[in-house]
Amino acid sequence: YATTAFAGISAVVYDFSPGRSGEYARNFLGDWKGKLVCDDYGGYKASFALGVTEIGCMTHARRKFYDLHVTKKSVLAEQALRYIAALYEVEREVRDLEPDVRRRIR
Repeated sequence: YATTAFAGISAVVYDFSPGRSGEYARNFLGDWKGKLVCDDYGGYKASFALGVTEIGCMTHARRKFYDLHVTKKSVLAEQALRYIAALYEVEREVRDLEPDVRRRIR
């Protein structure tokens, strides 16, 4: 678990668990009700049902389109990759701006 690049503090927490059961994620998150940027790991699903807001990871989404483009030469996947590249460029451009300005530009 890590704070975002835009958080007021920088922190990283590694919570070792002996398995991949969702109970480990639920126990770690406890009653916390924030926004969680993550992949599609099923262990978080119960936390989403209890009030944690799921924020998908663009890198994981991009990889699915990339794999589809490489294996199937999908024109639609290629177009999605171009859109994602444009979004990444916007993020680079607004990185050092104030949060309200970043939000407006996005």
